[in-house]
Amino acid sequence: MNYEELARLETLGYGEVPNRGFVPSSMENYKETEKLEYSPEKAREILEKAGYSDSNGNGILEGKDGKDIKLEILIRSNYARTGELLDEYFENIGLSADLKTVDSDTWIALKDSYNYDLTVTRSTPWGMLMHSSWGSGYFDSRRTGQGVMHNVEDPGFLKLCDNILATTDSAELQNYAYELQDYYAENLPAIPLYWSKTVTPFNRHFEGWYADPLYGIYNLDTFTNVTKVEA
Repeated sequence: MNYEELARLETLGYGEVPNRGFVPSSMENYKETEKLEYSPEKAREILEKAGYSDSNGNGILEGKDGKDIKLEILIRSNYARTGELLDEYFENIGLSADLKTVDSDTWIALKDSYNYDLTVTRSTPWGMLMHSSWGSGYFDSRRTGQGVMHNVEDPGFLKLCDNILATTDSAELQNYAYELQDYYAENLPAIPLYWSKTVTPFNRHFEGWYADPLYGIYNLDTFTNVTKVEA
């Protein structure tokens, strides 16, 4: 996937290529993991080494069953353009994709029954903080909800989430946060397409602005504390 192109098109330039660790750099206890890389050549090489080939020369790799690989991308209409880009990227390495565009209710039903190969959704500040934080609430298979994928039932991951919820020690918490980001980087339960930046204008003639991780400067602390700067 062309992460630089995705960041440029989806965020109008207010974004960057993400890391494999999924967690954005703005979060507390962020760990620098390997940057995601756009390399169709490497992707084709990995697929070839894994035993996938195009034996009939039609440009599409075949699975172990000898049939053309066709990935179903479950998509909501507001992500249609992203789905088209993914389709293009996959085609470049010999993978056929079928975009299945549905409404939100249908997406939730199909997502919850794992009736898809790939899907596109979003993360939010609240979503990154829910459960044991650092995006864990999206993946823990014990969780349910409209916006979660609940696609990881690995006991090691679940134990890590429980450890985070149980500790009150800041040093332990940092270590667990780092372990979680390493887990994401190694296993990729989800692949971040880009990290977007939220830009909020404010008046420098006033002071007392407070930005919280959910609502930026639009919060009670700002509204009760902001004062005009004396000339």
